[in-house]
Amino acid sequence: MPYSIKMYTELGFGLFDISGHGEAAYQITRIIQQWLSDFALLTEQLLNESHSRLIGKGCAVALTAKIDLKNQNFYYAGVGNIGCWLYSRGQIKQYHCKSGSLGNSFPNLKLNQVQLSRGDVLVIASDGLKSKITEGIRQYNLLSDESIAFKLVRELGRPHDDASCLVVRCCYD
Repeated sequence: MPYSIKMYTELGFGLFDISGHGEAAYQITRIIQQWLSDFALLTEQLLNESHSRLIGKGCAVALTAKIDLKNQNFYYAGVGNIGCWLYSRGQIKQYHCKSGSLGNSFPNLKLNQVQLSRGDVLVIASDGLKSKITEGIRQYNLLSDESIAFKLVRELGRPHDDASCLVVRCCYD
């Protein structure tokens, strides 16, 4: 369940991967969707709120993030097996989430900060996509953001698992 919130000086986005399938997973998704679009708190606060709303109802893993468009900083917090990669100047760096899950075993989170540069590509993906994603990012980084996401999901997604992927290219004026 990807989401994005665009503000004047920030771009907020994230990825929630709901545990389970069918009606139960749908209900958890609805709980999050009902209040998510109006949420403007910092990313770790968003995850804390998600955790408290899911206790006793189900669980999910998530990474929430924002980019300060003025200062070109990427801030993120995450819990569970959501992956985050940054392709910058020919190098790929992976950023990890804390172990745990929303609605179940929740760690103390801190907001992480990464400086971005023009042309950097951020990829955030669910665990259904993590097998050879570094090679895929390196191979597809010159494509459009939509094409990168499509190719990563189509070519690297696991057949037995759902896969979600967000791609954000840093194009500052």
